[in-house]
Amino acid sequence: MRTVFARACNIAEMINELGFLARRGKAANRDGRAFRRSRGTAGGGYHRFAPIFAIGRERVRIEADSECGTMAGMSSNAKNALFVYGTLMPGSRHPMARRLEAQSAHLGPGWTGAKLYSLGWYPAAIPSSAPGSRVYGEVMRLHNPQDTLSWLDAYEGCAPGQSEPHAYQRVIVPVTLNSGDKLDAWVYFYKLPVHSARHLPSGRFVQR
Repeated sequence: MRTVFARACNIAEMINELGFLARRGKAANRDGRAFRRSRGTAGGGYHRFAPIFAIGRERVRIEADSECGTMAGMSSNAKNALFVYGTLMPGSRHPMARRLEAQSAHLGPGWTGAKLYSLGWYPAAIPSSAPGSRVYGEVMRLHNPQDTLSWLDAYEGCAPGQSEPHAYQRVIVPVTLNSGDKLDAWVYFYKLPVHSARHLPSGRFVQR
């Protein structure tokens, strides 16, 4: 399944870039405003896309406009684990990071296959299986996943009822801890175009 995930990431990256080029002019003309990067909102009139990929016998859907939610068949670890790579990391001065720390246990630092971009005071990670593409962060074990993920979805702007298109989507990804242990965990991936964002090749977000 991880191989399928990696192959889907490659295709998703290409569609993200090519799709934007095809939509760029129409989006700008329709809205007439630059993309707004306010937390939990997205403007600029970008079109939605939710491609379906058939890979071998697996049918993979990148559901770009679905609400943050559950994933059938996930492991018990994945239900409780959360990978954070930005303002929610332990030690952050952000009040939401302190709230998360109070509702979780810190399992340690780790990484997942993705590319990291800076959107100003917060980062955006998009899935990637390219060699060396890693986003580094921290893994948290949630004490009460349902309650914590509910307010996190609202904070990330992808809770039910929040305006679409959502800038972030909560999905399950494989994560490798610095200890070498591997597990599946929730992560909030960015799903809007990142062509104008600054790439962070180190894979690490440093808060100002």
